[in-house]
Amino acid sequence: LRVIFERLLPDPSMAPHAVEIYREHYARVGSRMCRPYPFVPELLAALRRQGVLLGVATCKLQPLAAEILGRQALAGQFACIGGASPDGRIESKAQVIRSVLAEPAFGRAAEAGRLLMVGDRKDDIEGAKACGLPSAGALYGYGGRAELKKAGADYLAQDGRELLELICPPQGQAAPSSPSL
Repeated sequence: LRVIFERLLPDPSMAPHAVEIYREHYARVGSRMCRPYPFVPELLAALRRQGVLLGVATCKLQPLAAEILGRQALAGQFACIGGASPDGRIESKAQVIRSVLAEPAFGRAAEAGRLLMVGDRKDDIEGAKACGLPSAGALYGYGGRAELKKAGADYLAQDGRELLELICPPQGQAAPSSPSL
C-alpha cells in the first residue's frame, strides 16, 4: 500500500500518512462493505471437507483481516490468517506469504509441493512467484485475464467451481499438469 501511494502522490514522503488515513477509513467503512465472492463460502467448506489446508495471505492489516473473516463467519475455515503487520515489518505480498509459510503446516506443504497461492491481482501472483509457489488466478476477482496472465499465473479459474475442480479434481480425473491459460 505504501509503495502504491509513493507512486501516486506528488511527494513520496506523504505515503506513510496516506496509508494511515486509508487504513483508518477502510477499518471504519470499507471493511464493512466486503462480501465473499459468489460460491466462495461453499468452496472453502468443500476444500476443508477434502482435507485441504487453507490459509489467507492478504496485505490488509492482519487484525482487520481476521475481523472481516470473523464477521463473514469464514475465519474458522482457515488454519492461518496472514496479513500486513501494524508496525510495517510485514508489508508486501511476498512478506505476508513468507509469514504464512513460517507456520509449520504451511512450510511442510510448500516443501512437499502441495501449496497453491490463489489470488485475483498481479501482486498475488508475483508474491507467489517470489516465494517459489505455483499460483492460480481467480478471474472472478478484481484482476482480469490479461493482468493475471501477464503476471505469470500458472492456472486461471473462471469461478469457484472451476477452482475447486483444479484443486480437488473429480474422482478418476487428474489435476492439470500444465497451466491452463
